[in-house]
Amino acid sequence: MIIDNLTFNLDTYLYLERYVNNGSPSGFTDKNTTSEMTCPFGSNKSFYLYGVNFETKDFVFDYGRKPDMFEWDMLVHPDMIDLLPDVPKSKVLKVSPTASSRTVRTIEGNDWFVKLAYKKMIGRIDRTINCCHALSSIEVSSLIEKSIEAQELPPSFYFLREPFARVINYKGDTWGVILRETCPYPYNSQIKIQIPAFALFSQDRYHPEDESIIVQLIRFKNPEIIEDYLLKQFLFPLYDCYFMLLIQCGLQLECHAQNCLFAFDNRMDVIGIVEKDAESIDKDIPLMERIGKINNITSLDYKCLHLSDYNYYIMHSFMFDFKLGKYLVSPIIEEVSHSFPIDINYLEEKIKDHNSQYIKMLPENFFPSSWYDYANKVHDRNKPRPYVAHDNPRYRK
Repeated sequence: MIIDNLTFNLDTYLYLERYVNNGSPSGFTDKNTTSEMTCPFGSNKSFYLYGVNFETKDFVFDYGRKPDMFEWDMLVHPDMIDLLPDVPKSKVLKVSPTASSRTVRTIEGNDWFVKLAYKKMIGRIDRTINCCHALSSIEVSSLIEKSIEAQELPPSFYFLREPFARVINYKGDTWGVILRETCPYPYNSQIKIQIPAFALFSQDRYHPEDESIIVQLIRFKNPEIIEDYLLKQFLFPLYDCYFMLLIQCGLQLECHAQNCLFAFDNRMDVIGIVEKDAESIDKDIPLMERIGKINNITSLDYKCLHLSDYNYYIMHSFMFDFKLGKYLVSPIIEEVSHSFPIDINYLEEKIKDHNSQYIKMLPENFFPSSWYDYANKVHDRNKPRPYVAHDNPRYRK
């Protein structure tokens, strides 16, 4: 995609989500995805979700405030509808896939992201939504919203709120849905363009001859020192948001390239980082107790890190060094290095110095001395995940 021709609208956003997207570095994005009709990388521009209504409602759990547009007992992905053969159903909501396969965006009427249950493998795992997922999503979203209102987070921190979720148990099978807003919170009229983080460094699948967006931005802005441009516009704001949410809320972002966007003004300067996917955020219980935020949370059975967990310290590295560092920061730097003679050692040292100020504000030994990832395979979720230790963390001292 050529940024000179970038007219930001819904079509542009969806094109970036779906086609300026290399997929996960693990390779599982292409191995385990949705049907051809609903696949993000396919040519089909839209499809319909099914609205279903159950004659008997064994258990219905609502979390948050239900919007008026939600008129059905449940919304179901078309790939899953055959699992409900005896339930009244109809096609009700026209949507487009996004990068995350089972999260879609409405393209007619009310503007929402809709995160759906998908009872088959996408990527490494099946994507169910149960009561624990739904409650955690709503509570974490509410906590972040309150912290923004209290001005506890950086002015560069924006968030896509998740105000409503529903889970229903039908004949022993759980179906869930989460609604996510599309406008960053807090509202800022200066935000004109939202670019998914992965779209900065990914190849356009339909125009592979185009330079990456991050390279085009550098040519357009023509900064005197490219390294400082990357730090000021992209990398420092990322780390500011990541650490301040940890320090102020005890919440640990899963900040890989699919879970955040860069918000730009009409001059193509970065205004802030838009974080999303509250359901994927870890709740660090010792941190939340330390800062007095634990009373905001009742969802203590899901995405919680306890000091007694075998991987409590490992998860700090896994999310910071692997998900944020290896899956987002490193691809940006490496993509730029292919087109410009930048000093990567300088960048890494500046990042380490920047991050040291925040690490000092966290409990001693919050990060392990090694950094951790895991083997590139599907793991048995009934067994402890086998993490792999490596020397020399790249973005912290």
